[in-house]
Amino acid sequence: MGIELTESIATYLRAKFKNEMAGAPARAAFPDHFSLLLLQECDHLVNVLVAAYRNRKTTSWAVDSYAAYLADTSPKSTGRNERYEEQIKKMYPPLQGSGSETYKTQPFVVVDLEGNILVWYMPACLLKPRQ
Repeated sequence: MGIELTESIATYLRAKFKNEMAGAPARAAFPDHFSLLLLQECDHLVNVLVAAYRNRKTTSWAVDSYAAYLADTSPKSTGRNERYEEQIKKMYPPLQGSGSETYKTQPFVVVDLEGNILVWYMPACLLKPRQ
């Protein structure tokens, strides 16, 4: 039942996420073999996914540009070259937030200028019994 259950959960999560993002009134049908606890866990996870997706943090650069720059300059990329690291930081600065607490407590995604999702941050996406 392992892979079948995993596929069933993924299918339900995908449908529910799609409905939530579209504002669809219809609820995603859940399999009869889901326990009430599993259904609650899936619904909670989708709520966190939706909250993260709607709370986007955008970089000032595109990941393709960043990757190309690193590929072109990779011999300098040792992690110990302070001048090189400072240059990268200026060209591809980290996110500037409104406060570090926001990043610690609220779900969000980091996207680049082209809309590519780089990071999903989803604190407490698993309920306590699953953790």
